[in-house]
Amino acid sequence: TTSIENRNSQGYFHVEPYLVHLSEWLSHIEVGYHSGYNMIHFTPIQSLSNISNSSYSIKNHDKLNENFQGTFEELKILIDQMAKQWKILSITDLVYNHVANDCQLLKEHPESAYNLINSTHLKPAVLLVSILIQFTRDVKHHLQLTRHYLLDEIIPKYRLWEYYICDIDLLIERFNKKLSLLDDYPDKPL
Repeated sequence: TTSIENRNSQGYFHVEPYLVHLSEWLSHIEVGYHSGYNMIHFTPIQSLSNISNSSYSIKNHDKLNENFQGTFEELKILIDQMAKQWKILSITDLVYNHVANDCQLLKEHPESAYNLINSTHLKPAVLLVSILIQFTRDVKHHLQLTRHYLLDEIIPKYRLWEYYICDIDLLIERFNKKLSLLDDYPDKPL
């Protein structure tokens, strides 16, 4: 995080994978620069799965995410510009240990992934997952009923929303009273 006290070279800014096109990144990252951040963490930037679109479900390690509409060379230029112009460093996650189901590598080398042929020790885990999937299907209706009962019947009785309301007029009156007692601007919060 960053604050006024530590804004020089101590901030951290996480760039989400939804930053749109590379050509627009600098305008978004500039906000972080002016806020005092000095590091950008890029989530994986490679081509993502068409199935999940998760940043950690890499479809092709050798291609830049198509959503960025750019090239690795253009990204390098952008990163160099951030470093030279704003003194902002960057890091990214290198994800080699898991890939997307639609990754060409898996199609060409299925032995490169864990499976029940090359990793027989996983049989109990696969069985447990299968049991839990079936259990979830079996109790789905009951869970929906339980959720409805909890959210619509039980919780409303306890009026939890009252913890999040305030008397605005009273708060303004108290604030103005404290403010009137001050001779000068405070160094600390009231």
